Amino acid sequence: MEMYQRGRTEPHSKCGCREIGTWVRIPPSPPNKRGYMFNLKGIFGKKSKDKDLEKYIKKNLIRTKGKTNSHKAKTFVPENITNKIGLSFSQTLLDMIDKKGMTDVECYKSANIDRKLFSKIRCNNDYKPSKETVLALAIGLKLSKDETNELLLSAGYILSPSILSDIIVLYFIENKLYDINNVNIALYEHGQKVLGAQ
Repeated sequence: MEMYQRGRTEPHSKCGCREIGTWVRIPPSPPNKRGYMFNLKGIFGKKSKDKDLEKYIKKNLIRTKGKTNSHKAKTFVPENITNKIGLSFSQTLLDMIDKKGMTDVECYKSANIDRKLFSKIRCNNDYKPSKETVLALAIGLKLSKDETNELLLSAGYILSPSILSDIIVLYFIENKLYDINNVNIALYEHGQKVLGAQ
């Protein structure tokens, strides 16, 4: 997805922007970069929320008053998934990359993850990424709901029906819509953290 920003009249030598009338194309950058957030802000002049996504949220989101009681709250995790826990997040991720027939580069680029962060995950078995990073990798790998749960659990997280961002990401996974930019646009529209390197 190409994104544009108004206001620059001269091509920017450092970032490679090219002038397009009064709008310039902004090269894609990881979600933790300031420029990426500017790109997201620049395309929300009008509200354009997906009606199907809104229906999905209304149907699946469990709204709670105050803090959720973790022992009572439902999750999207099947019982059989918990039996697979044992491998580190790094090992689980690398196994999934191999199963999907992808290269490391294809994985972190499609997840909009920085190469240095991916290298840190790969080389350190004890490294614990943020939940947003894990979900970005799940989108990049085009994982199913069960595979996403398995990857999350290996990092100590779960998908919760009481967390709006989880519902939004799950909508894209269940509908096999694996464009990280579209996922982040939906998250941004709903005031949630975007996925990727933090």
